[in-house]
Amino acid sequence: MEKVDMKVVLLGNSYAGKTCLINRYLNNEFTESERQTIAVSFSSKKVFLSKKSITMGIWDTAGAEKFASMSKMYYRKAHAAIVCYEVKSRESYEKLKFWVDQLRKNEEHCVIFIAETKVDQLGENVKRAVSEKEINQYAQSINARVVQTSAKTNLGINQLFLSIAQDFMEKEKYWKEIKQKKKQSKQSKQTNNEPQKLRDEIDFETKKSCC
Repeated sequence: MEKVDMKVVLLGNSYAGKTCLINRYLNNEFTESERQTIAVSFSSKKVFLSKKSITMGIWDTAGAEKFASMSKMYYRKAHAAIVCYEVKSRESYEKLKFWVDQLRKNEEHCVIFIAETKVDQLGENVKRAVSEKEINQYAQSINARVVQTSAKTNLGINQLFLSIAQDFMEKEKYWKEIKQKKKQSKQSKQTNNEPQKLRDEIDFETKKSCC
C-alpha cells in the first residue's frame, strides 16, 4: 500500500453516496448506478497547498452494520472522517449518529466532516429530511463541520477535501504530538507487561521441571 501522510475514512449507511463522492473527487466521474462497496476499498491522491504537498489516503468502508467490527481496523489512526448521510432520508441521518459513536470510541482525535449527499435531488416535491438548523446543532455538539454535496453536479466535493487537507496542514504539529503520545503509551504498556510475562515464563518452567 502506498505510504500516505494523512488518513481519511468515509462512513455512513449503504447507498449514502460515499463511493460516488470519492469517484467524483478522484476521477471527476459520476454514474447513476451506485455500486455497493464490499468491505473496504482504498485510494490515494496527492494534494498541493501553499507550496507543500501531502498524500491523502482515502478509505471507503461498507455501510452495513455487520461490517462495523471490520471497519474499526480502518478508522484507527484516522486524521479525518467524512460521515455521509442522504439529505432526503431521516433513517440515513439517524444512522449517521451510530457511525459517529463508533468512530469516537476508536479514534477520539479524528476530525469529523458531515457530508450531506445527493442534495441535487431536493426540489419542490422532495424536501430535506433534516432541517439545516438541526444538522448544524448536531454538528456543533460533536465539533464537526457540515458540507452539502452532490456527486452528480460536483457540488461541494472539492471544497470538502480541500477543507480536510487545509485542516491537516494547520494541525501538523498537533498530529505529530498525538503520534508521539501514542508511541509512548504503547511503549509504556509493553514495559509494564514485561514483569508479568517474566513471571509467567518462570511459572511455566517451574511446572515443567516438576512434572
